[in-house]
Amino acid sequence: MTLAALRRALSPFWQFEDTSRGDIYARAAAHQRNLRLRASLPRYLLRWLLVSASAAAALRVCDALAGEIGRKLDIFALVAAGSGLICAWALCALLVIGYAYVYLCRAAQTARRP
Repeated sequence: MTLAALRRALSPFWQFEDTSRGDIYARAAAHQRNLRLRASLPRYLLRWLLVSASAAAALRVCDALAGEIGRKLDIFALVAAGSGLICAWALCALLVIGYAYVYLCRAAQTARRP
């Protein structure tokens, strides 16, 4: 898997268009497209939830193994630190994608009102 394919698999924002560029009709069309694409966001939330859960599990296991060995810096301590960084990154991604989903759902509700 290439880096570009991994980025597309984990980040939904490559699909969305910028709604602040162009004339009023181009912005409205981009906004409507973004509202249609909001249905794909829960799939990305689930992916990041799985990444976060697996990183948290790896962090717990490697932290326990590093504690049993001793106070030296070893491979388990390094893997635990890397898993902690991935877990924090996944939580940030969950927050950003979740906010975008809620924002687009609320925008769709207000667009339906007369």
